[in-house]
Amino acid sequence: MNLFSPVLKENLPFVVANQLHVKKFVGAIGQLAKADHLDANLVAHYGEAIKSNSSALKPASIRLMSDLHSYRRQLISMPAMGKIGFKSCLKKPVSSTLF
Repeated sequence: MNLFSPVLKENLPFVVANQLHVKKFVGAIGQLAKADHLDANLVAHYGEAIKSNSSALKPASIRLMSDLHSYRRQLISMPAMGKIGFKSCLKKPVSSTLF
């Protein structure tokens, strides 16, 4: 993960937070961020409020297996989505004229 490389290199603690939880928290305190520095302050406030433990990055082999599994699921779902779309097209009535 290139995103975490600088964090890991400097041995800094980090937390992985659910974006929806952060968004609901910000809405609950009546704030609305419109700029990156405001977003950063609100995310930091969320981290302080929930007092979460720092996360640990999984080993590279586990991350690779997880990525491969996600890719496999995407490949398997594509033909299924194509079949669903094709079957729904067949259910539409076919016009007998071109006009």
